[in-house]
Amino acid sequence: RSEALPDSFVPPPDLDPMRTLEDHLSQGWTYPVDVIVDATLAETARWVPRSLGRLESEDDERTRLRATTDEPEWYARQLAAIPAPFRILGSPELQRAANDLGGYLVQAAGLPS
Repeated sequence: RSEALPDSFVPPPDLDPMRTLEDHLSQGWTYPVDVIVDATLAETARWVPRSLGRLESEDDERTRLRATTDEPEWYARQLAAIPAPFRILGSPELQRAANDLGGYLVQAAGLPS
């Protein structure tokens, strides 16, 4: 149930409600995510939805992805869709999940490991 209150609120002119919501969806979970993507910020932003994490320019050719997750296995699958090399800097749980996913993909390809 909701009810109207007598007070009013004027949002800041630069408020982007969708961006704010997406930023909050990628933060506050159990396991940290810290990833360097070997691509520019503009390129990485095309591949990584805002709800997956915050993107920061590391330098002219690399982007840092920071977030948190409760599901490292799911997050590793999302990272695997990035069409550029990347490195997971933190979170042993995410590193293990990415390693396990890599093993599954090698098995699926039917190639000797």
